[in-house]
Amino acid sequence: MAITTKNRKQLRAYFVKNAIPTEANFRDLIDAQLNQAEDGVFRLPGEPLSVVAAPGVQRRALRLYATYPAANPDWQISLNPAQRPDDPATARAGFGVADGANNTRLFIDAGTGNLGVGTTAPEDRLTVRGGDLRVEGDGYHRLKILATNAGVELVARNPGGTPHIDFTQGLLDNPDFGVRLIATDNRTLHLQSGQGPAALHVQGELAVDGPASIAGDLTISGAQSKLDVREGHAAVIRAADLLFGHSARRGAPGRALVDGKESLHLNFGRDWARVEVQGATAVHEELSVGGRLEARGGVSVLGAVAHIEADGALYRNVDGQVYLTVDDLLYIRDQGADTWAAEFQTDRGDLNLKGHLSASTGVGVGTRDPTGALDVRVAGGGGWDRLVVTASDAWGNGNHHVTIGSGGAAGIMIHNPHVSWFAGEKRASIRYGLSAPNKQWWDVGLREDDGFSLVYGDGTRALMATGAGDVVIHRDLALGGKLSKLDVQEQGAAQLRAHDLMFGHSGRRGSPGRALVDGKEALILNFAGDWARLEIHSPLTIGGATTIHGPLTVGGATTIHGPLAVGDAQVNGALKVNGPVEFKGAATLGYATHIADLGAPVTSGFYQADNPAGRVPDTAHAWVHLLALRHANAGNHHQLQLASSYAENDRLFFRKIARALDDATEVPWNELATVNGGVLRLGSWSLIATGDALTLRCGDKTIARFSPGRDRIQLFRNCDGKSPYFYYNDVGDFGRA
Repeated sequence: MAITTKNRKQLRAYFVKNAIPTEANFRDLIDAQLNQAEDGVFRLPGEPLSVVAAPGVQRRALRLYATYPAANPDWQISLNPAQRPDDPATARAGFGVADGANNTRLFIDAGTGNLGVGTTAPEDRLTVRGGDLRVEGDGYHRLKILATNAGVELVARNPGGTPHIDFTQGLLDNPDFGVRLIATDNRTLHLQSGQGPAALHVQGELAVDGPASIAGDLTISGAQSKLDVREGHAAVIRAADLLFGHSARRGAPGRALVDGKESLHLNFGRDWARVEVQGATAVHEELSVGGRLEARGGVSVLGAVAHIEADGALYRNVDGQVYLTVDDLLYIRDQGADTWAAEFQTDRGDLNLKGHLSASTGVGVGTRDPTGALDVRVAGGGGWDRLVVTASDAWGNGNHHVTIGSGGAAGIMIHNPHVSWFAGEKRASIRYGLSAPNKQWWDVGLREDDGFSLVYGDGTRALMATGAGDVVIHRDLALGGKLSKLDVQEQGAAQLRAHDLMFGHSGRRGSPGRALVDGKEALILNFAGDWARLEIHSPLTIGGATTIHGPLTVGGATTIHGPLAVGDAQVNGALKVNGPVEFKGAATLGYATHIADLGAPVTSGFYQADNPAGRVPDTAHAWVHLLALRHANAGNHHQLQLASSYAENDRLFFRKIARALDDATEVPWNELATVNGGVLRLGSWSLIATGDALTLRCGDKTIARFSPGRDRIQLFRNCDGKSPYFYYNDVGDFGRA
């Protein structure tokens, strides 16, 4: 809607001196004023400003414009707004704020006082339609819902706190609360009471899928209450006592189960005269009865025919043999003794005696017919089925040695042997031999220098392990197989003391290449040049001086703490050298690094920037090149900078920065003078040498000319290199020409 009334400037023109206002002029003057009776805007004495709503269903009272003229207002205030602007039936009496498209954003119901956000039909004191309700910001924030004597409070605490919900009965406020639910992390919910121990009361079924920890009591009440543990799980009660009570029993519940130091006690406090088990009972561990055990139906051993019946008799099996069946262990002890003298492990058939085992004819192990004092038979073939301990001259040296494995057995395996120190040969070892036909032997054991070694018959230590953990091999170590490897565990080191280390690959022809050569003063990689290149696929740190005679390609982060000399280097990743760098061949340093601020305290290097902060005055191109040389002290900002734009011109700039560690964008640039084809340029100024003349120009304007000829100095009035000009000649005359 356009404004048709006249503005003040137009109205003043009607009433200037000597003007004769017309009826239309007075009509414009009257229409330009607000009329309380017609326009609905008035102020009664002693009252505030009043605005009467416009006719219409929504009763528009006020429109607000950011600028005018405009197609629609930015905001509107109505006294009967509609939820849908095209449906008058959705209009509702109240205070409404709508946007320029007539969508009601905020509404206060005239009848209920309810507040609606995005709706004209709030059902509660605050109704938010089509969005969320958010309370945010740093610190401590609460959302309270309070009645006369109860309330709920949602609290978000940040940082250092935990979100929680408080439920209160009575007039309680922070820091007091009734019951609190606390989320200590994204997995754990705690229940806490501010008025004593917290209690959780569940009227229906409570399902817990994971472990549950209850610090206080767990009370299950009701006529049909129960603690139900699903099949495949177990109920674990970690209290010291378990109390049971019955509605017909007087007094406090009795102590049914007590978790003692080493056992579980039934009827610990003797609150019951007896403990009765009405059904079958299976005891899988020890059963200790402090009083009398009454088995009215007898005692049956499950899974066997033998049993003890009600009269206490032990019966034999149906085959006539008497069986005594125990679980794993049978102990025999002397009457009055504290410990056992014999232990029989029934599940394995092992017999353990604390005393001696004597037999007048012989002891057989694995046989009922021993042929000697001790005859041990085992299942095996090839003579590995019998053990005989005897003394013999099997070595043929005239001495009788204790020999294990004779009598048909070809050898023996010894577990955890103890060999005494043999002072004559300074060893504690086991000697094996002799081989046929060379009659050589092997000796395995401890030596005088605390080493453990395998010694050949000629005295050579073929393999030795030292007390420090080193393993020494006298000659070659051969690792065979496709998956063989030499594995050095973490914190250890592999030391190869050979002159050369040879590497080969299944896909490489010829003999293995000389990978490492221990020279007089250096360790040389790829000494014979057998490989075209040496690749390292992980970050590399070198602690000392490094010399590389061939190409060097760095693809990852590399740190060298000493001098570096490289024949030919290409660096595709980060290369950090803490000492001098010498390139003996071509060095490819890659591309410039992109930055956004030429005044930032960057490290030494080559940089590029697109219209950066602190750029050079040459704006012929938006992009800028920068060469920076940074001082070694990382705690300040001292550097020399050379820069130019990408334009193909001769403008070059430099500046020196010397300050604390902060940005230096405002430090001015200094332009360098350049000479090209006999022309010296200083910014837009140039000195041009032609023959014996020197011309001073600014841009395309010729200012002056100097010469040793007739006119020594010429100053051109029109800056065009032509007359008129002021001169000073070789005879001292001056003037205008």
